[in-house]
Amino acid sequence: VGDDRVDANCAQFMGSEDFGVLARHVPACFMFLGTGETATPLHNSSYDFNDDVLTTGVDYYLAVVRAQLAGRS
Repeated sequence: VGDDRVDANCAQFMGSEDFGVLARHVPACFMFLGTGETATPLHNSSYDFNDDVLTTGVDYYLAVVRAQLAGRS
Protein backbone atom coordinates (compact mmCIF):
# COMPACT_ATOMS: atom_id res chain seq x y z
CA VAL A 1 0.00 0.00 0.00
CA GLY A 2 3.08 2.22 -0.01
CA ASP A 3 5.67 3.00 2.64
CA ASP A 4 4.03 6.36 3.31
CA ARG A 5 0.90 4.52 4.46
CA VAL A 6 2.63 2.03 6.79
CA ASP A 7 3.88 2.63 10.32
CA ALA A 8 6.55 -0.03 10.78
CA ASN A 9 7.64 1.54 14.08
CA CYS A 10 4.34 1.36 15.90
CA ALA A 11 4.34 0.49 19.58
CA GLN A 12 4.01 -3.15 20.52
CA PHE A 13 0.52 -4.16 21.53
CA MET A 14 -0.54 -6.95 23.84
CA GLY A 15 -4.13 -7.70 23.03
CA SER A 16 -6.54 -10.47 23.70
CA GLU A 17 -7.89 -11.87 20.46
CA ASP A 18 -9.38 -15.22 19.48
CA PHE A 19 -7.31 -14.81 16.32
CA GLY A 20 -4.38 -16.39 18.19
CA VAL A 21 -6.26 -19.68 18.36
CA LEU A 22 -6.65 -19.70 14.57
CA ALA A 23 -2.99 -18.78 14.11
CA ARG A 24 -1.95 -21.97 15.91
CA HIS A 25 -3.44 -24.01 13.07
CA VAL A 26 -2.83 -22.00 9.89
CA PRO A 27 -0.29 -19.38 8.78
CA ALA A 28 -1.60 -16.03 10.02
CA CYS A 29 -0.82 -12.34 10.25
CA PHE A 30 -2.59 -9.82 12.49
CA MET A 31 -2.53 -6.24 11.26
CA PHE A 32 -4.14 -2.99 12.23
CA LEU A 33 -5.97 -0.86 9.73
CA GLY A 34 -6.02 2.64 11.14
CA THR A 35 -7.39 6.01 10.17
CA GLY A 36 -4.63 8.14 11.68
CA GLU A 37 -3.49 9.16 15.11
CA THR A 38 -5.97 12.04 15.35
CA ALA A 39 -8.99 9.80 14.78
CA THR A 40 -11.47 9.14 17.57
CA PRO A 41 -10.64 5.82 19.30
CA LEU A 42 -12.64 2.74 18.31
CA HIS A 43 -14.54 2.19 21.57
CA ASN A 44 -15.62 5.81 21.94
CA SER A 45 -19.24 6.94 21.68
CA SER A 46 -18.15 9.60 19.13
CA TYR A 47 -16.43 7.07 16.84
CA ASP A 48 -17.43 7.34 13.19
CA PHE A 49 -15.85 4.80 10.84
CA ASN A 50 -13.97 6.43 7.98
CA ASP A 51 -15.13 4.49 4.91
CA ASP A 52 -12.18 5.86 2.90
CA VAL A 53 -9.83 3.51 4.76
CA LEU A 54 -11.56 0.46 3.25
CA THR A 55 -9.68 0.83 -0.04
CA THR A 56 -6.37 0.67 1.85
CA GLY A 57 -7.49 -2.55 3.54
CA VAL A 58 -8.53 -4.08 0.24
CA ASP A 59 -5.22 -3.03 -1.36
CA TYR A 60 -3.30 -4.64 1.50
CA TYR A 61 -5.11 -7.96 1.32
CA LEU A 62 -4.85 -8.05 -2.49
CA ALA A 63 -1.09 -7.59 -2.16
CA VAL A 64 -0.89 -10.46 0.36
CA VAL A 65 -2.89 -12.79 -1.92
CA ARG A 66 -0.89 -11.81 -5.00
CA ALA A 67 2.39 -12.41 -3.16
CA GLN A 68 1.21 -15.84 -2.03
CA LEU A 69 0.01 -16.79 -5.50
CA ALA A 70 3.26 -15.60 -7.07
CA GLY A 71 5.17 -17.98 -4.77
CA ARG A 72 3.28 -21.03 -6.06
CA SER A 73 4.49 -23.07 -8.98
